[in-house]
Amino acid sequence: MAEIANSSRETKAQIIRIAAHLFALKGYDGVSMREISEKTGVTKPTIYYYFGNKEGLYRALIDLGLKNGDVELEEIFASDLPLKEKLKKILFSRFQLAKLYPDVSRFFIRRLTAWEPLPFQEEIDDYQRHNRLRTETLIRQGIESGELGPQVNPVLATDIFAGILMHFIRRLANGEEKHPIEWLTHELVELYFRGLNE
Repeated sequence: MAEIANSSRETKAQIIRIAAHLFALKGYDGVSMREISEKTGVTKPTIYYYFGNKEGLYRALIDLGLKNGDVELEEIFASDLPLKEKLKKILFSRFQLAKLYPDVSRFFIRRLTAWEPLPFQEEIDDYQRHNRLRTETLIRQGIESGELGPQVNPVLATDIFAGILMHFIRRLANGEEKHPIEWLTHELVELYFRGLNE
């Protein structure tokens, strides 16, 4: 029974990985279930069994992206660490996921930057707003604690942090970033702080 369960998990993981790659390249409307079946070597009935339809498969990718590492993020946001350490942990966590799951990361980058109308758009937008608000709250706390100067604009500082995060997730997912994640995280946050506090 355990072998069957493992085989089933591996098949689903393969479908998700290939589907993420295809959706990232072609968008939602540019990918068919037939193409996913051909690229994965998994029959269409099996894909339908696991995911119901193309929208169900897309939904599984969205769920994976939204939930992957979210418990860790919640713990970071709730911790008593100084702002600089929290930001380093956030970057490190997201960068690790980009290295571990490059196809899903590329899928989400396309999803977040695409203009095409897509399923589950409102849910993704809500998640982005939630993360943005959490980061902005951290920046405001950093100003109140004196870690950041009073001249820092929390909204702009949040946008800059989000831009850094997205840029390097893309580079890591595409295999363009060669620096070790630990070094990259440290250097980026130090540079970010210097820029905000000058």
